[in-house]
Amino acid sequence: GAIVITTKKAKINQQTKGFVITNVNYDNSFRIQKLQYLPKTYNGFQLGLNGVAQNNTFSAFGPPIAPGTPIYDNVSNFFKVALGQTHNVSVDFGTAKSIFRLSGSYYEQTGVVPNTKLTRYNFRLTNTTRIGKYLDISPSISYINSANDKAMKGAGGYLLNLLLWPATDDAQNYLLPNGHKRYALGLNNGSNNVAPDAPLGTVAEADNPFFTANRNFSKDRTDNILTTLGINYNPTKWLTISGRFGYQYYYTSGFQYKDPESAMQSSMLNKGSLDNYWNKFYAYNHTISATLKKNVGQFSLRLTLGTRWSQTELKYYGISGTGDSTRSFDSSSTIQASRTRLSRATLYGAGEWNYKEAMQVAGFAEATIGYKNLVYLTASVANESSSILPKANRNYTYPGGSLSII
Repeated sequence: GAIVITTKKAKINQQTKGFVITNVNYDNSFRIQKLQYLPKTYNGFQLGLNGVAQNNTFSAFGPPIAPGTPIYDNVSNFFKVALGQTHNVSVDFGTAKSIFRLSGSYYEQTGVVPNTKLTRYNFRLTNTTRIGKYLDISPSISYINSANDKAMKGAGGYLLNLLLWPATDDAQNYLLPNGHKRYALGLNNGSNNVAPDAPLGTVAEADNPFFTANRNFSKDRTDNILTTLGINYNPTKWLTISGRFGYQYYYTSGFQYKDPESAMQSSMLNKGSLDNYWNKFYAYNHTISATLKKNVGQFSLRLTLGTRWSQTELKYYGISGTGDSTRSFDSSSTIQASRTRLSRATLYGAGEWNYKEAMQVAGFAEATIGYKNLVYLTASVANESSSILPKANRNYTYPGGSLSII
């Protein structure tokens, strides 16, 4: 459903001094998602190899399953109905020469995989202001906050293990009454210790897909700020000078956690492994150009001269450790001797983040001749320099041209 609220145009009086609120808008949407096409599997054989039942493998090449044996639809039971919602609100206000728009939105989407969800808040303020007869500016600023709860993927992840899991075992029953991992293979039945004070399991049996979705976690949070500024200066009818400026900064923090009883660990002796990571990104760019336009008889002439600048900087840092049996998701909870840092500490000292920077500068020119608004001939040239290329090949020039007939 959608609700749209539009206010009438405010009246201008001495108290408001020309300030008006022109529009207030709100809309929303709601979504329900359900998987329609699931992977098909054949579940006619017991666990085993070469027609012989075995209790130490998840391979289903044993003898046929006896009639009357309960069969569980683990694939359908695993995936759930996903819900989503979006809410948008905006307000337009200002004066005849300076108009603002303030907007905000909320987005939430749960996944069909248990414990997955994306949440995002977005706030934006834009403005268009006319200054005198020749100049107008268009600044804007945005803030976006997002939180992403993700599932572990790849080898040992939920999907492959879901297809691997025997249909004769109810995968929803993934924990013992004391909260420890339940082992499914007959070989490991002796490790299913139901005592309240049972120690952590140490058998590296493939994880139940429900165990993976509920006990192995991957999450990250991002704060993103974007600002832009547009400037147009028109001192004459035939000359336009414009500038476009942009800056972005975002900060991401996240982690991947593998449960102390999960077979996804590199070793069961790890007793819980945790990878924390942090990213910082900065970017600045601008384009400044001057455009001259003139009509001479049936010909139209256009010449543009300009320059571009782009600079990006990425910093990233990570800590990997083991022994986080408390499920705190904080790197300080791992065993100190096990921690490995992804940083430049070896070269530059402790606390130094990994660092990547790139810069690019360019100058360009473009000329266009038109005839009766039917034929256009364009020629252009640009010279660029990029810091990511070797010094000997860092500068390059490339021309261009086109002919169009309408």
